[in-house]
Amino acid sequence: MHRNQIIVRYTMNTIKNPTIVSLFVVLFIAGLSLIPVQAENLTIPQTLIAKMDTTVPRYPSDTLWKKLASEYASRINQLDSSNLLVQKNLPRLQEKVLLIYKSFNNIDRYGSNLYHYMAATSLLPYLELYVSALERGVDPARSFPGSHIGGAFISPSGNYTVGYRYAIPVSYSPLKAFPAVVCFQSEPNPVTVSHSSYIFVWAQSGTSKETFMDIAKDLHMDPFGTYIVSHSDGALGGVQNAARIPHNFAAYVPLSSGIREPIRFDTWQYIRYLQNIPVLIMCGTTDPFIANNQAVYQEISAAGGIVEWRSWVGYHEQSVLSEEIEFQIMTDFFDKYRLYPYPQTVTHLIDNIKYTRAYWVNALLNKNYSASGTELYMLGVSFKVTAHKTINTIEVEYADNHISGFDFFLNDSLVSNKSQPVKVVRGSDTLFNGIIPGDGKLTVHLYDASSIPTSLPPMHQAAGYFSNMETTLLWEGLSAIEQTYFGATTPIPRDVPAQQTSVEADIINDQQPLVVTVGPNPFNPATTITVNHGGAVTVSLKIYTIKGEMVKDLTPSFSNTGSSAHSCVWDAGKMPSGTYIVRAVKGKQAITKQITLLK
Repeated sequence: MHRNQIIVRYTMNTIKNPTIVSLFVVLFIAGLSLIPVQAENLTIPQTLIAKMDTTVPRYPSDTLWKKLASEYASRINQLDSSNLLVQKNLPRLQEKVLLIYKSFNNIDRYGSNLYHYMAATSLLPYLELYVSALERGVDPARSFPGSHIGGAFISPSGNYTVGYRYAIPVSYSPLKAFPAVVCFQSEPNPVTVSHSSYIFVWAQSGTSKETFMDIAKDLHMDPFGTYIVSHSDGALGGVQNAARIPHNFAAYVPLSSGIREPIRFDTWQYIRYLQNIPVLIMCGTTDPFIANNQAVYQEISAAGGIVEWRSWVGYHEQSVLSEEIEFQIMTDFFDKYRLYPYPQTVTHLIDNIKYTRAYWVNALLNKNYSASGTELYMLGVSFKVTAHKTINTIEVEYADNHISGFDFFLNDSLVSNKSQPVKVVRGSDTLFNGIIPGDGKLTVHLYDASSIPTSLPPMHQAAGYFSNMETTLLWEGLSAIEQTYFGATTPIPRDVPAQQTSVEADIINDQQPLVVTVGPNPFNPATTITVNHGGAVTVSLKIYTIKGEMVKDLTPSFSNTGSSAHSCVWDAGKMPSGTYIVRAVKGKQAITKQITLLK
């Protein structure tokens, strides 16, 4: 019989009972040490093995790592490697055994011992599910539906081990790609989750990409179906993720958001830049922060984002994640959106040199700012770029002076013909006019050392071209994993998302929906705005700039004639080219649409 490559000699008894695990933690705290575990493995450096064998545990996490190494390396070693199921799953198990040794020997584990303990406890049910299934000759994937397990991986910095947990719906099958939701400070009811069509993941803020990619090696995940949900102050991480890396998520639902001014002004800056990711704000009617949640809604709406509002009778609790009706409203919202990697317009805030890229646009900064983000944080460095596909033109609508150039990653979703000249413009300046490179990457510079903007503070006056660009986006990584592990390829969504819009309504008080249509769009110089309002009501209709300044009040053009719809023409002949926001309000409902004036 062939055996796998993990060879372990150990003198500690096998431990399977969680109560006994707790006992070992107690013994450790009391000052007793475990008998060293000895291991030999060609794929594990001998230095790691020797250190685990000879090091006395200092923290409960050390005790758990030793326990995992002794028990599961031994059980994996006893599996018949000639079995096809074992051959299929052995590489993944060996990867996790190596993680155990690296985690125990991590030089910084004492500064992050809580993370390590959480990671070890998260990895335990994962290993038990896999190994016990293979011991019975059963495919571990058969145990996934309805399971609530965990996992772990080494952080990108290598400083600590990250643990996570996830719940799998009972309908899960590896033959289909399933969407996944990452949760920040929110705990959905596992029973409710199990009857949905979504994988729900509990991860540490800032590690959602790595968490999704680790899970995708076990579960067939939709590369274009990744979402965020947060509760209360979990929105601080949720909003930051959605704003910094919008290309990683198809939609976001903050529940009873803890974002509020002036206490949370450090996070408020991200709100107005949630223009590329659809947002559903849900809040209890008696929540003390309902006014703050409404302010968040208004801020996104005024900026032209895709945003909806829903309220329920309740306080600051997470009832949305446990009550079937509210939970269904959230997942119905997710159902409407899948990630579209090539939006026509990209608006982005850069608060850290690690997050210069959004979708197909990467900004080049004039200085090599600190990776800690302290130099860029709160400076409001931002840009807005639009692809006008029909005329083969990329327009830099605005770019902060700290941005000295751009990388554009172009394809047939953004330009009509790559074999024809593509023009890049900024105002009246043409930055490029020619054939783009074969790989689609086009780099343009906004200024050089001879033309540094004088508006920059002296300490920021430079003309370099720096970025710490994310080279592989989440959907690209998930697509590659899907092909490798499941032999499948989920096609890139080709449907362009709906125009930017916002909807406001109450679960407890459903109303006649407010509908706004605008055409033509883009336009020059006039466009017709039609509002379907149900009749016999007062409707407000105003036009704003992208910065929220009102430029036209069209409300007087409406008359309460009792008709269910009304149209008016906005002549923008005296306005400059750019993006404008149409906002209609009827009672508690509000809806916005983004329109573009091209002269």
